[in-house]
Amino acid sequence: MIENIELPIDRFSTNRLDNLKLKNFIYGKNGTGKSSIATCIEEQYSEDYDVRVFQGYERIIAEQGQLNSITLGIKNVELQPKIEEAEALVLDLQKELGNKESGLYKDLNNQLEKVRQVKSDLDRFFINSARKLKNENSELVGITYNKNGFKSDISLRKKASDEERITAKININQAIVETGVMIEYTCESLETYIESVNQLLIVDIVEPTTLKFNSDVERNWVQSGISLHENNSTCLFCGANLSPERKEVLRDYFNDAVKTTSQDIVKLFDELERLRTAVKKMINIDESRFMLIFHSQIKDLNLQLSEIREKKLNILDVIEAKLKEKQSNIFSIVEPVDLSDNNKDFDSFFESYKALYVDNYNRSSELENIKKTARDILLNDLIYQICDLYGYSKKNEELILEKAELDCKEGYIKGKEQDLQEAREKLNSLKKQTVDESIAADTINRLLAGLGNKSFTLVKSELDNHNGSYIIHDYNGAVRDIKSLSTGEKNIVAFLWFICNLENIELAEAKPQVVVFDDPMNSNDDTTQYLIISQLQKLIRDNEDKQIFLLTHNVHFYLNTRYKYWKNKLSRKCTYHLIKNGTHTDIKLISNETQDFRTAYDALWRELNWLYNNEDAKPEYLLNPIRRILETFEKFNCIDNMCRNFSEAEKLFDVNSHSIDDLEAELNGKDKSAIIDILKKVFSDNHSLEHFKSHWN
Repeated sequence: MIENIELPIDRFSTNRLDNLKLKNFIYGKNGTGKSSIATCIEEQYSEDYDVRVFQGYERIIAEQGQLNSITLGIKNVELQPKIEEAEALVLDLQKELGNKESGLYKDLNNQLEKVRQVKSDLDRFFINSARKLKNENSELVGITYNKNGFKSDISLRKKASDEERITAKININQAIVETGVMIEYTCESLETYIESVNQLLIVDIVEPTTLKFNSDVERNWVQSGISLHENNSTCLFCGANLSPERKEVLRDYFNDAVKTTSQDIVKLFDELERLRTAVKKMINIDESRFMLIFHSQIKDLNLQLSEIREKKLNILDVIEAKLKEKQSNIFSIVEPVDLSDNNKDFDSFFESYKALYVDNYNRSSELENIKKTARDILLNDLIYQICDLYGYSKKNEELILEKAELDCKEGYIKGKEQDLQEAREKLNSLKKQTVDESIAADTINRLLAGLGNKSFTLVKSELDNHNGSYIIHDYNGAVRDIKSLSTGEKNIVAFLWFICNLENIELAEAKPQVVVFDDPMNSNDDTTQYLIISQLQKLIRDNEDKQIFLLTHNVHFYLNTRYKYWKNKLSRKCTYHLIKNGTHTDIKLISNETQDFRTAYDALWRELNWLYNNEDAKPEYLLNPIRRILETFEKFNCIDNMCRNFSEAEKLFDVNSHSIDDLEAELNGKDKSAIIDILKKVFSDNHSLEHFKSHWN
């Protein structure tokens, strides 16, 4: 047995309905969520229980206007629209598919022609492009190149930059290169020699105090004359006596200081000559030993090398000239040279050369791959240009779109053909599934006979092959137009069929049965209401195994169906009232007879009491039941306007001017007590204060 139901929190103030029994009665006005409860039962418990839900005639009776008949039975009602839909679908699909002259088949043929034309245009482009490449660039594609090769290469097309194109043209023509061994360039820095020369240039040969020369010319003249006077005691120039002591002083002066300096100058001359020879031996790099791609870099390196040689030779020339100047004026101080040579430019050159040599050596060993890469770059670039000129991308996109459209149409038509086949099979299957409802129809006719002159009869139709199709005969046996059937008449037939079907052995499941009546009273007159109530009373009274849920908004129906409800077996019964509280519904368990109501009018007072005592209910919620209470009291007691002497109450309650859901009244800050006090005064003014007190607590 179902003991609780999970409820949607967006509709109810509580998310669970507990303490359910074998027989459950739920009363609530329209909009309080009764159908939501019925839906929850069906959704939450259909797997474990045989849940049967009655929610009116729509699921049990369907009209067949073209046959002037009705379809009876849940199974047949479910099948009837499906049969009609299947029949209409077969006709629609046949019309939609058409033939070669119309419909989808015509569209398909037109699309096939579009694809053929685009493919033909592209095919001509492939043939002409392959021929052009073979004739003008056979070194790239060979002499057997054809359209298939071009189609295959199109996917590799790629635009090359100017630099990539130039490099590829160089590489593709590259012959095998003998790299040879790397030149081990050496070049000394001249800083040390510049420093040595400058040191000699500033050497000052100091004269002894006994020797005094007026000029370097005089010194040089004396120096050259020493050897001439070696064996003479008199001066060959002036005839003066030359003492041995004088000759010894001159000899020491010129032989020691001057000789040492002269020797250093000669040594430096030798070093400078050696350096000059070494510099001149730094020959240019042979570009023939390098791949074509490196020739521009070789030219740059050779230019650097030439500049290095020129710079060093210039330095050597300058310091050599300074040495000659010192040699010629050995007794004078010569101004030093302001030069430097840190050799960084040579180091940079040599590092670049070594790196280029290694790169050249490695590339030379990969020459075949380099030439292939160059060929690919040039060919892909040519194909790109050919395709770009033709507009291949746009044309290919057009083909793709047209083929996609063709595939779409073919797939769509295939689906439609499959749909047509399935629709025909389904139509035949549906017709075979219709259920014979003769037994139920006989029972319904027997019960309807009790309605007297309001009765009508179900007669099985012979106009089609549907087992559940029935024609309506009136009380006198004449055929009635099904359009004349009222909502109440359809509802009573559906209700009686539902009751009969509960005992249908063929439909019974091996699960406990749960029966839900969701507002079974629908536009029924008094006679048919009595029939429905009596059938429900019988079902509820005799039931021992079915769990029953009866949900209704009709107070009269609610009270009469629960005949002698509070007299016995309360442990197997459960009653709830649903009360709207703003946007949500509150659920109130009715646990004894005093909490329940006896009439519809009594129900309004109980609702008013509940809203008054509910802290969550706003004051304006009280107005709707008050309006209905006053309206009912006025009609029953033939009072024209109970609020005639109270303008405030007349405006506030405004009986007969508001819909039952209208809560937009101007309260001017009134709380619940103030509203009830106004209601009390209205009843008192109409000499009905005791009536008010009897219903208000």
